[in-house]
Amino acid sequence: MKKTSLSILFLFLLMQILNFKAYGDMHDMPMDMPMVDQKAYTKQISIPETPQKVKDATLSKEEVLQILKNSSDKKPAYLWRKNLNNLDFSNVDFKGANLSASWMNSANLSGADLSGVNLDIAFMYKANLKGAKLDNASMFSTQMLGADLSMASLEGATIAADLYKANLRGANFKNAKMGADTKNQSMGIMALKAKKAFFDNADLSGADLSRTDLEYASFKNANLSNANLEFAKLTGANFVGANLTNANFSNAELGANHFCGAIGLDKAIGLKK
Repeated sequence: MKKTSLSILFLFLLMQILNFKAYGDMHDMPMDMPMVDQKAYTKQISIPETPQKVKDATLSKEEVLQILKNSSDKKPAYLWRKNLNNLDFSNVDFKGANLSASWMNSANLSGADLSGVNLDIAFMYKANLKGAKLDNASMFSTQMLGADLSMASLEGATIAADLYKANLRGANFKNAKMGADTKNQSMGIMALKAKKAFFDNADLSGADLSRTDLEYASFKNANLSNANLEFAKLTGANFVGANLTNANFSNAELGANHFCGAIGLDKAIGLKK
């Protein structure tokens, strides 16, 4: 009996060590939704230094609002490669604007309307996009590490961004295109990277997540019905309580996953029954 207890203890300690190595440190391990402090969780993410050419294009909030006021559907606001770091644009209407290559690190865009906006190559480290509207927005190579997009709407958006440790809880990704388009990418394969991100309670129904990097991401109670996860990197991903009805896992990299309480697991494609 004593020998059995020691064996169990050894296995437990071994699992703790393996988990520690997998996540880098114990503080990086995904936790349940109520326990996560986004600021603390992203503390180790360093915001890059803003290049001088971007600093030379610094705009104030008032200047940006004037540019938006003078814009129209036929002539959208042009805000390419501007320095907008740390500014408060909560609830501002940017609809259709060109914000490509702009720097918006730690900016407050909560509740903002960014529908159809071009955010390609933009820097948005730790930006607050809680409840923002990004339907049909373009995000190729957008750097959104540690950003908060909880309850945001990204329906139909094209997202080949880096969302490392991002908060995407309750966000709407319905029919969003996050996978790699292998036939139309002249700069190489580009797809969503969202390691250790939280998609808990998010709507990813019908979303293209093929060839994405979602290692150690959390999808607790998320809706992944009809989602395409072919060739996705899913090691350590948590699918507890998720709706996986008709989700396609063909050729996905799986391992150390959790499927407890998942809905439609028997109808998921590519999972070993």
